[in-house]
Amino acid sequence: MSRLTRYLAFEYALMCAVAYASLLLFFSIFELAEFARLAAMAKKDFSIALSLTGWNLAVISTEVGPLAALVSVVLVGTSMSRRGEIIAVLSAGISPLRLIAPVLIVVVGYAAMMFVMNDRVMPHAVERIDSIMIGELGRRTQTTAYFSSPRQWFKVGDKFVRVAEVDAAAQTYYGVQVLELELGRVRRKIQSSRVLALGSELVGHDVTIERYPKEYDKKPDDLTFEKTSEMILPLERRFNAFLDLSARPQKMTLWELDDVYKLRRRQGYDPRLYQNEFYGRILFPIVIVMLTLVGATFAFTPQMKRSFVRAILEMLAITLVAFVSRQVFRSFANSGVVSPQMGAIGPALVLLLVALSRLRVMLLPAVARKNV
Repeated sequence: MSRLTRYLAFEYALMCAVAYASLLLFFSIFELAEFARLAAMAKKDFSIALSLTGWNLAVISTEVGPLAALVSVVLVGTSMSRRGEIIAVLSAGISPLRLIAPVLIVVVGYAAMMFVMNDRVMPHAVERIDSIMIGELGRRTQTTAYFSSPRQWFKVGDKFVRVAEVDAAAQTYYGVQVLELELGRVRRKIQSSRVLALGSELVGHDVTIERYPKEYDKKPDDLTFEKTSEMILPLERRFNAFLDLSARPQKMTLWELDDVYKLRRRQGYDPRLYQNEFYGRILFPIVIVMLTLVGATFAFTPQMKRSFVRAILEMLAITLVAFVSRQVFRSFANSGVVSPQMGAIGPALVLLLVALSRLRVMLLPAVARKNV
C-alpha cells in the first residue's frame, strides 16, 4: 500500500469517526429535549429521558451513518484542494481513481459496521424504546392512541379498544375490551380474553358482552349480560394493522423479517412491508458506498482552492437527490408499483448514474494531458 493510499485512508477514516460522533451528538440533544418533556409530563425521573436518548442513538445512527460518510469525503477533498494537494497529485501523473480508491476501501468497512448496527442493534433499541414509552410514560410510538397505562386504548371509528398484550408472531391479542358508543354514551362493552386474527376477521374467545340501556340508568338490573365461547368482533379490518405495528419491521432482524414475511403470506396478508424492510436493510451498505462515491467524484475534482461554500452546496444537492430518490422508490415499493428489490436498489442506481457522469468529468483532464 502506497503512502498516498495510507494517507487518504487515514484522513477519511478519522473524519468519518469525527463526523459520525458529531452528528449523533447534535441530533441526540434535540431528542433528549423531547424525551425530557415527555418524562416531565408523565412526572417521571430525568433518568428515563437519558435512557430513551441512549437507546435512540442506535435508531438515528441509520440516518446519520450515510450522512457522516458523505460529509467526511466532502470535507477531506475540500481540505486537500485548498492545500493544493489534489492538483499536485494529478500533476504527478497519478490517476484520479487512485484518490477515490482509499476512500472506497474505508467506506466498505464503515458500511459493514452500519449494516451490523442496522440489523443487530437497532431492532433491540426500538424494542426497548417502545417498552419504556408504554410502560413508563404511557405512550406509544408511531400511532395516535388513547392510553390507560400500562394498557393501550385505541379509537377505531366510533369504538374504543383496549389491548393488554399482543403476540404478533401468533397474530393474537390478549385481554381485549371494545366499547361501542352511541351519542357519546357506551351502548355495549365486549370483553375477550383472547382474539385471533383469521383472514379478514378478528375472532374473540371467552367473550363477555354487556349491553347498556339507551337512557342513562345506574340500576344494575338494566344491564344485560351475555357470555359466548366464540364471536367475530365488530371491528374494522384495518384495526388489525396494530399487529403489524406491534411487530414493526424495525424491531426484527433479517431472519425474523424473512420468517414473518412467509407467515403473513400463508395467512393471506400483504407481506410487502416486511419484504421492503428486508431488502432495504440488505442493500443499505450499497447505498452508503454509492453516496460516498458520488461525494468523492465532486470532492476530488481538480480545482484551485475549492470553496467550502461550494462544497456545502454540492453536499446539500447530493443529499437532496439521495433523499428524494429514496422516498420515491420506497413509495413505489410500498404501493406495489415496483418490486421490493427495485425499491431498495433504486436509490443506489440513481447515485451510481450520478457518480459515473462525474467520473467522466474527473477523467477528461487526465486524458487530455495524456494526449498532449
